[in-house]
Amino acid sequence: MALADTAPSSLQDDFVEVCELRQDGRLKTIIQKHNFGCGIRNACVVGAPVIPELKDDGDDAAVKSEPDLADSFGLVSSARPTTASAFPPQMLMIVLETGNLVFLLARPRLDGHHELVASRYQSPHAFEGHLGFHAAVDPSSRYAALASPTDYFVIYELESRETLEERYLLGEPLAPVRSFRRRAVRGVIHKMTFLHPRPGDDHHIILLLVIVRHGRSKTVIYEWELGDDLRTVFADEKPGHRMPLEYQMPLLLVPLTVHSAFLVITEQQIAVCTECLHGPPKFDPIDMVHLASHRPRAPHPPLWTAWARPFRLQSYKKNRDCVYLAREDGVVLFMEADQESPVAQCTPIDPFPCAISTAFACVFDRSTDVLLLGSNSGPGGYWKVSGLGPAARETS
Repeated sequence: MALADTAPSSLQDDFVEVCELRQDGRLKTIIQKHNFGCGIRNACVVGAPVIPELKDDGDDAAVKSEPDLADSFGLVSSARPTTASAFPPQMLMIVLETGNLVFLLARPRLDGHHELVASRYQSPHAFEGHLGFHAAVDPSSRYAALASPTDYFVIYELESRETLEERYLLGEPLAPVRSFRRRAVRGVIHKMTFLHPRPGDDHHIILLLVIVRHGRSKTVIYEWELGDDLRTVFADEKPGHRMPLEYQMPLLLVPLTVHSAFLVITEQQIAVCTECLHGPPKFDPIDMVHLASHRPRAPHPPLWTAWARPFRLQSYKKNRDCVYLAREDGVVLFMEADQESPVAQCTPIDPFPCAISTAFACVFDRSTDVLLLGSNSGPGGYWKVSGLGPAARETS
């Protein structure tokens, strides 16, 4: 399943499109939604797909799996019986140019097709500027954060899945936002994301911001427990810790599911940041010698533009993590982490024959990862990653 939003020159053409990767290797559009009334500024997925364990059948399918991702967004193939009233495990949260929120979920119709159901949230008029320029949802999907690039951010407490499911089954409005809290900051918010808590500490919420003030960047972390009073949590502005000069303006922050760590990607370096919850964070650069054979095709140093986390079994995810990191010249790096080392392995994939913009995703296939690549300067495509190392990709 792939979710995409576009922002063409005409705001009336802004739309959300849901596509499904079929067994024949083709992407098929399942449903679209137009006419949001204004442009789309940002979007995030709320919730997580259900990934059941597979029985060991002696082939590679037992290594990783996930159900048909149509089910994850509430889209169910007409070839299988289903419960029409089932509440999907995921919603799409859209931030409009007005700062208002739209939560989308899909449900089947009697004619066998599907429709996207919208639940709108009107933001207070005090939320001016470009709220939603930064957007993030915490791993538990109980909090969402929107930030203006200038001087404030807003934390939204979301209703629990049990509450939303009960309202959905009763036919009541979902009203996903339970409460919110605004927090002013001194400086420019450069990046914002949620970090993953330690295993077994799922109620621990960790918000990370990179704030630039007087030409210097610092990491600022707010921590709280699920259900804590947001007024108390955000009563005071956190001082934060200065970042090393070489990591002042990161292009990307990639939260890892182990160690409550994250990757910092700049124009020149990649580093893993650890110990950020207990004093000054520790930045360890990653040796990029393995990219020596992938020299840039462009005359200027290419930038890292996007990242994606592939789908893995729950048993794998307990102690390990992996991400794909994409560069604008078509180079993709596969990175693995575990409990012993925040970054245990980095494997470059043979460059793809297209540029890669911020449109980059990994969708599910029973035997491999499928990467979707979008480009601002030409056609993109999607490829199956058949193995890691030389000649690791197959055109699809």
